[in-house]
Amino acid sequence: MRLLIVLAWAHAVAVAVETDPAAVLLRVTIKERVRASSLPNYTCVETVNRDYYKPKAAPPEHSCSMILEQKQRPTLDSGLRFVLTDRLRLDVALTDRGEMYSWVGASKFEDSGIEQVVHMGPIGTGSFGAFLAVIFGQDPKTFHFLGNTLEAGRNLMTYLFQVEKQASRYKVRAGDGWVYTAYSGSIQIDPETLEVVRMMIQTAELPAETGSCQTTTTMDFRPTRIGDGEFLLPTLGRQRFVDLNGDEVENTTTLAACREYRGESTITFFPEPESTAANGGKNAPAPAIQLTPGQPFV
Repeated sequence: MRLLIVLAWAHAVAVAVETDPAAVLLRVTIKERVRASSLPNYTCVETVNRDYYKPKAAPPEHSCSMILEQKQRPTLDSGLRFVLTDRLRLDVALTDRGEMYSWVGASKFEDSGIEQVVHMGPIGTGSFGAFLAVIFGQDPKTFHFLGNTLEAGRNLMTYLFQVEKQASRYKVRAGDGWVYTAYSGSIQIDPETLEVVRMMIQTAELPAETGSCQTTTTMDFRPTRIGDGEFLLPTLGRQRFVDLNGDEVENTTTLAACREYRGESTITFFPEPESTAANGGKNAPAPAIQLTPGQPFV
């Protein structure tokens, strides 16, 4: 009986250590830092569906604080109506220099920023790996354990964090430049697998020059094997933009066809150009493609 009691006590201690909030967070932090340090170059196809909404009733001139407060206390005439949707399909690569983007099938990645690829509409970066690296390796200095949540038979542990502007690496486009913003959020961890299951990040109220009031991002994660390693990638990401005029856009992002990325060099020899005498001294331009309104095309 004494032996059974000792064994039962030892098992209880082991369980307590595995579910201790500080110990779980520490082990997950170490795990994510090791992953980040050994991350291979890899690429995925990223599909972004953007849904655009406008207020049902044309609002008077509001400040961001009023718009955000109204979202917390909605009324019958403060709803949104769906306007339109569009879809982006991008190749995204994560390298030691960060995330790089191109249109699917393009010959090269654009390493000067996603704004050089997507010129219109709201778009965000970070869900491919940068958010995890920043949260567990750089910005938040303290976490607050909120409690346990039972979801789909799993016990998840929820932690809150907050980052002041002076310590933040979260940048938002403002005209031709960028501004840093404070942000806060939460992470949910499965203590049995020591994996991050979900992350939510919300900016503070943004300055007027950004044209936005606030951005909220949520991501669901699962381990994904790429090459010889297993890495944490989002299965689904949602980013909600609240504009200064009351409009809202929600980006829903999914990843597919992930594989290790290896750079290759190619040399192409082109045929000699035709003589300038044969074509009147210049190359003939390609004929323009005429599209009429309402005409479907591929």
